[in-house]
Amino acid sequence: MKAIEPRRREVSREPSLGIPRRRLPRHVAIIMDGNGRWARERGLSRIKGHEAGVESVREVTRETARLGIPYLTLYAFSSQNWGRPRAEVRGLMTMLKRFLAQERDEVLRNNIRLRAIGRRQGLPKSVVAELEKTERLSEGNTGLT
Repeated sequence: MKAIEPRRREVSREPSLGIPRRRLPRHVAIIMDGNGRWARERGLSRIKGHEAGVESVREVTRETARLGIPYLTLYAFSSQNWGRPRAEVRGLMTMLKRFLAQERDEVLRNNIRLRAIGRRQGLPKSVVAELEKTERLSEGNTGLT
């Protein structure tokens, strides 16, 4: 049996990855875990680890959008996380509220659509308000979701 020769054609390649765009995933999902361990290994507080995680979110979001991957899911806070020390949970909620407000302009400028999935009950009202505002303002965006 004779092998069929594939048709040769120009394929747009992502220079930094060197793979065809059509071979990139359409959806990337990340479980954000290990910030506390990362901080402990460096002699830092757990909240400092979570703050470093925020920068990782920025980098991943920018790179995912740059590559043209349409969907990114970040699993950030499980129901088990409510059992963490009260001060840590409060710090995480404060960080989330601040992140949503500070990053909103970048989300809108980069045509990103933010959609939060999962349960919202238990979240502070101020966090839910910031989340809903960003969702509402970005709902017509057509880039990365």
